[in-house]
Amino acid sequence: MRHLKLFILTFLASVLFCSCYKDLGNYDYNEINEVTIEGLKDTTVLLGAPFKLTPGIIGTIDKNGDTTKYTYKWKAIGPSSLLVGDRVKDLGTNYTLDLPGVTLQPLKWTVFLFVTDKETGITWKASFDLTVSTSVYEGYLLLTEVNDSTRLDMLSYRNGSFVLMKDVLKTVGSALPPQGKPIQVVSYNYDPTMWGIYLLTETQTSKIQPDNFSWQFTYDITYEMSGGAVPPTFKAKFLKGATNTAWMVGEDDNLYYYLRVFQIRMGLPVNIETGQVNTFKVAPFLATPINTNADGAIMFDKDNKRFMKLAWGAAVATRMNNGTLFDYNNVKGDLRFMENINGSNNVYAVLYYPDSVNKIYVARFALINNVQSYYAPVLVPGVEQADFYTFHPDLPYLFYNIGNKVYEYDLSLKTTKLMIDLGNKKITCMKFQEFIYKGSRANYQQWYDKLMITVEDPAKPAGENGELHLYTVPPVNGNLTLFQSFSGFGKVKNFTYRER
Repeated sequence: MRHLKLFILTFLASVLFCSCYKDLGNYDYNEINEVTIEGLKDTTVLLGAPFKLTPGIIGTIDKNGDTTKYTYKWKAIGPSSLLVGDRVKDLGTNYTLDLPGVTLQPLKWTVFLFVTDKETGITWKASFDLTVSTSVYEGYLLLTEVNDSTRLDMLSYRNGSFVLMKDVLKTVGSALPPQGKPIQVVSYNYDPTMWGIYLLTETQTSKIQPDNFSWQFTYDITYEMSGGAVPPTFKAKFLKGATNTAWMVGEDDNLYYYLRVFQIRMGLPVNIETGQVNTFKVAPFLATPINTNADGAIMFDKDNKRFMKLAWGAAVATRMNNGTLFDYNNVKGDLRFMENINGSNNVYAVLYYPDSVNKIYVARFALINNVQSYYAPVLVPGVEQADFYTFHPDLPYLFYNIGNKVYEYDLSLKTTKLMIDLGNKKITCMKFQEFIYKGSRANYQQWYDKLMITVEDPAKPAGENGELHLYTVPPVNGNLTLFQSFSGFGKVKNFTYRER
């Protein structure tokens, strides 16, 4: 205890000594020149166009803005989707950023300006978003037929409106060879470094460069497939993509599968039942996820008239569990159409029974666990004559056409209603557009539920006879209202949207 008391007394003495010590430090503070950078606003610029920006530099001491008192460094930082070596670009070291032609990839970049005070060595920074665009940066891709050949037209989305670009491949000088009749155009995020835009025609299946639409022979689909898997003239009849994933039905009626995360390239067909050695023919419709690829895909076996599932990363197909409303493994009918709009868990299928009184049935089941929720005939005479079927992404409506008339069938009420009579114009395509980035883009959220119909006007010459109409679909079986309309392109066989 004596030692403890001695320790306490010693500690208190030291504290008192320190408190009495005269502080000889220097506390004369000097104000530094605090810099504010102004005039950096978010901007969109065309690839190759000149770009000039002069910032405002204001200091708390240097109020006159003497730009010679500082050094400057401009840097552009790209999105994480770019390779590490491509993400940072030095743009200049002058006070004014003066680019004779923007060479950054067509993406959204964050441009930083670092301003260093030569006297203090302190660096200040500011930034702005620079979106590098092209004339083909974003918009609807319209795969059209003109004089029995394929022509790609585009409704380029710029500054909140659409601009028509007829024969866009010719306009940009693409080297893609002349193509036969069109089949399908597909747009999806192939991998983190390259968006996939694919053109399917009777002549060839090939992608084009997504930012400038250039082409080289290695863009042919056969170069994406395992060596020797298919002949060099191989073509596809249907392709569907999701994030870093794709499923393709070839002209041989086989299904091929690409999955980047497992380094699976399209090669051997995957339409083989587990334990079997022979392939079965696959219908050109697939139900797949769109923003994730972990849920697998649903296909239809034309030979055995059954639904089959390809699990994520699998090399063979498996049978689906018996349903409560119909037998997945013995449908007894043909598949006319199948989709799950915008990656929805609800898969819709249109089934055809030629010998039945009610020839068309609609089935609805879950993509993930395959639980069936609907199976009933469409109680409308002649519905089997429809050229196109499509389902509303949110409401229980089936849209179909007979000739130039478009009908809406309410799956709940089992009633049909004539919605549009297009007169002497021929319907060439009808669907709702899928958007991968719907959740983060306000305009995509506005467009995804619009019924889109393309028509051919016989009164106009080839190459100018195509029209696209978007309709708002109200609830409770209300009448369609025209949302937007475009014309002046070729006869549209298929279309999609190039997203950003």
